[in-house]
Amino acid sequence: MDQAAKIRYRRERLSVPLKKQGRLLLAVLTTALTLSSVSHADEPTAEEKKLASQLPAHLFSRDAEPTTSILIDKQRKNAYLVHMENDIPHVVREITHLQFGQQDGDKQSEGDLKTPEGVYRIEKFIPDSQLAPVYGSGAFPLDYPNPLDRIEGRNGSGIWLHGRDDNDPSKVATRGCVAFQNKEIRELEPVLKPGTNIIISPKTEFMTPAAYEARKASLFKQLDAFFKDWNNADITSLAKILHPTFHDANGLNRDAWVAKKKALAAAYPERDIKISNIYAFKEDGKQVVFDFNQTYCAANLFSYDHKRLFFKPDGDKLSLVAEDSIALPIQPILTAEATRFVDKWIDTWSKNEIFEYLALYNPQFTYDGGKKLADWQVYKSGIFAQRPEQKISYSNLQIAPVKGDLYRVTFKQNYQSDNYSDVGIKTLMLSGCPGDFSIVSESWTALK
Repeated sequence: MDQAAKIRYRRERLSVPLKKQGRLLLAVLTTALTLSSVSHADEPTAEEKKLASQLPAHLFSRDAEPTTSILIDKQRKNAYLVHMENDIPHVVREITHLQFGQQDGDKQSEGDLKTPEGVYRIEKFIPDSQLAPVYGSGAFPLDYPNPLDRIEGRNGSGIWLHGRDDNDPSKVATRGCVAFQNKEIRELEPVLKPGTNIIISPKTEFMTPAAYEARKASLFKQLDAFFKDWNNADITSLAKILHPTFHDANGLNRDAWVAKKKALAAAYPERDIKISNIYAFKEDGKQVVFDFNQTYCAANLFSYDHKRLFFKPDGDKLSLVAEDSIALPIQPILTAEATRFVDKWIDTWSKNEIFEYLALYNPQFTYDGGKKLADWQVYKSGIFAQRPEQKISYSNLQIAPVKGDLYRVTFKQNYQSDNYSDVGIKTLMLSGCPGDFSIVSESWTALK
């Protein structure tokens, strides 16, 4: 076994144990990677233990779904396959001896033969059958130039992660792409998907867990401040975060974007903006990209988007330079939030938790031709006392917007207690933003 293979093997032995999805990914990579047998006497060195215990200071997440990214180090000519799970980055593979552009430095323009530095995403995979021999066993095109590149005047195209021409072993550089060994491209093909994040850095940094957590806290503190100002319609503070060259996904400059936010704040004085599945990708000091899903809810507006915010360091803070946004389908998140709400509602009902149950009803709740919440409380308190063993289940939940922040939810409900049972169609009218629903009316139709 050569020294590079030993180091990779030892890194994997020393890495933090992964949970189910991480173990599956590691198994795929380990199967693909052919290693010679290693003697039990090959104990890791003190330096290898130190490196294996540190975390890559370029990928951070908060309450995020597991994902896999590639971190590329131009100076060392290495790449690290990083699996993020439980908000901890695990280096599951190190790849060495990469090839980069013929010229050093960050790409600026078409034809300068430089490899760009920044945060990018894979667009697709192109198999070798559709490629010239120079690209080897396959290629992953990247979304260079990204929004920050375009704002700062960087241009060019055709930046790929690809293989090599086995018939031209003397070639040691590319025209700007990142070249891997062909066997590595074949091994990465089932792992890397459209949307996979690629961080290309002039030099990577690894940190102790304590230092990593401190940097993470600092980054997310600034993101939280941005959304706090937006939720509170503090446009003055929000404007201070914008870089003078800022442009959003629609091409609005700083002044036009601020004016738009002021108009939205006036049109929707009550708003609720939530972000989820939050990632931060940091490229060696020049940029930080926050990647997340966002819901925007107001009285007559609900949107769901996947967003990227491109920040640049500005002294001891970050300045927002660019914004990228893609609209996501609304129905899946409406269904998910309605299901979560109904599950909670049925859980409190089944457990006879009368106060928790009633807390899910809107103060303006009405039923049965105009009866109020107070009447409902008296009625339900009696039912809970009479039937201490209640079992409720449901199926075929459907949700549909009615108007503004009002939604109709229907499902088949099966109710059982010691002395009574029925099956029917329950209709709940829910008010509020997804994630903060309350019941404003309720009806039930028996099924024969």
